[in-house]
Amino acid sequence: MERHPITLNDGETVLIVSRPHWLRVALPLAAIFVLFLVPFFFLWPLFRIGVWGVVLFVSLLLLATGLGLRELYRWRHSIIMLTSARFIAVNQRGLLDRVVNEGSYADVYDVVYRVRGFWPTVAGYGSLVLRLNSGPLEISHVPAPARLQRLINDLRDDLREQGHRRDQDGPSGEEWWEERFSSMDAGERHQFFVAIRRQVGEEVWAGLFRAAPHADDRVARRQATREFLEQ
Repeated sequence: MERHPITLNDGETVLIVSRPHWLRVALPLAAIFVLFLVPFFFLWPLFRIGVWGVVLFVSLLLLATGLGLRELYRWRHSIIMLTSARFIAVNQRGLLDRVVNEGSYADVYDVVYRVRGFWPTVAGYGSLVLRLNSGPLEISHVPAPARLQRLINDLRDDLREQGHRRDQDGPSGEEWWEERFSSMDAGERHQFFVAIRRQVGEEVWAGLFRAAPHADDRVARRQATREFLEQ
């Protein structure tokens, strides 16, 4: 399983993990490779200098190697992740510098992508812009940005549809009246009982709350109360 620097919540699953296009790291690595080769062109003059020439030669090799590893580390840990509950964008700027943006799909009101230039058009990468309630979030060098745009829109629409369905259905199950009763404050409960007492009359009201000597009587009285409330 691929490792990533994100801790998932309980029940959360990863749908897709996308890194910047490989061209994002190819050009810096090409420049670093040239830097790595330069000392070899001056190998003989540097070694003729003596110890300091050898130190300079080794230092340039170590510098080029370190810069190359740094670029690979940045590329490896810069990701955009889509999970079943949220989107996460990680921008690894350096070895000890990481920027993480995350949010719910409900916060996204528009998704735009842009492919501009020769190499982005040929290689199929571009910029993805998430327009959030807090402001735009732009992610560059995204491979296949149109696919991510469709996936984010689908996840956002599914989330809104689920919320709309819950609003229409309302409380369900046999215990809906218990949920409604528990949400009342003291004043609402008093008015609720007063209204019931007026409707059922004093005799039925007294029977509902008469002390029961046996457990079976208490169960029967509770069932009677449940049936009355569900009418």
